[in-house]
Amino acid sequence: MAAKKGWGLLMVYTDVPAEHEEEFNRWYDEEHIPLLSRVPGVLRARRFFDPNSKPRYVALYDLADELVVEHPDWQAATRTQWARKIDKLTGGVEWVLRLYRSYTPVA
Repeated sequence: MAAKKGWGLLMVYTDVPAEHEEEFNRWYDEEHIPLLSRVPGVLRARRFFDPNSKPRYVALYDLADELVVEHPDWQAATRTQWARKIDKLTGGVEWVLRLYRSYTPVA
């Protein structure tokens, strides 16, 4: 079976206060990535961490196209009770979200 081609890439850069880091990582690993991975059009979701960088966390989402983030399942996954709690815990931290459309699809 041929791999699906992706036209979109969402990159999310953020940091988290040290006192909330454990819960942030649990949320990302146990709820956020699993829910987003099931959204139609999400081809792959990955996280990266660099303790010496600022921000320290990067998440990459390979998408069928840039409209995937408008899907109702994506919207629901980003508005859970736990997600709202994480928003409050990281309220003073900058979140950088960048959505790109590929010139050529990535396999």
